[in-house]
Amino acid sequence: MDKLTARLPMRLPAGGETPIHLKVECHYSAADPFAVHINFGCVGGLHEAVWVASRELLMAGLKAPTGHGDLLIGPWDHAYSYIALTGDTGTALLHIRTRELTDFPAATAQIVPVGAESARIDWEPWIGDVLSA
Repeated sequence: MDKLTARLPMRLPAGGETPIHLKVECHYSAADPFAVHINFGCVGGLHEAVWVASRELLMAGLKAPTGHGDLLIGPWDHAYSYIALTGDTGTALLHIRTRELTDFPAATAQIVPVGAESARIDWEPWIGDVLSA
């Protein structure tokens, strides 16, 4: 197995109303061992919203607020963590059960152990492109 896809339940608080429940797909591949692709599906009837985060960021965000710019992850309370996404139109603050957020990166480590990512990348094409530029 060199790929993993998981549907993670998240919720988007809706200003005092019932939160919006989302099933977000997270994708991991040994071919891109540092990255996790997070697909939020179609947003507002537009195109798919896919964010790319480092696996390291997901793991670090379990313990303390982590990230900068448009993606922040951190603990919310004893049961939930948050993922804050900032774009041109504002910020979305999603809640996810910490257990769910813990399980996905742990499962990716079965595909590519943490610390072994660089060994899985075929550097030759990249080096060739750099040297020929």
